[in-house]
Amino acid sequence: MGQSQQLGQTNPKSKEEEEIMQKGKIYLKDSSWWFRYKAPVILNGQKVWKDKYVRLAKADEFDSAAKVRKSGLVNQYRTDLDTSQMTPSAMQFVNDFVEQIYFPGKKETLKPSTLTGYKDFFRRNLKPAFEGLRMHEMKIHGAQQILDGIAKKTPPFSRCPENI
Repeated sequence: MGQSQQLGQTNPKSKEEEEIMQKGKIYLKDSSWWFRYKAPVILNGQKVWKDKYVRLAKADEFDSAAKVRKSGLVNQYRTDLDTSQMTPSAMQFVNDFVEQIYFPGKKETLKPSTLTGYKDFFRRNLKPAFEGLRMHEMKIHGAQQILDGIAKKTPPFSRCPENI
């Protein structure tokens, strides 16, 4: 019992490198192998670190922490360990960005009727698709898929009966 293994860089060269690959720990407790690591979350606009615990496997499935690590069970949590891109703006939800930053910033440059139309389109079509998505997760391919899906559901303007 009490076997554990640290993951991450053994000799970080700088604070910046240390933040890129922070450490996690595999340990045996209560007949299970566990993985503990710190993950960044945004709280009141600031990045703070919270402990995360994940049960990886039953204790009898592996003889040592090294074998648990080599099995690849920890690999799916690696994205949580790469914190180099996790800034408050990147961790912000897309919907929050649109509603709290984008739309208020457009009040000075768009006519009120145009802004109202944008907000209505966002509320009906984009907000449900962006639910739970953070800014750093927003990729061009994913955005294109969302827009293509909206286009399939919405007939083109030229096909409306009053325009024929």
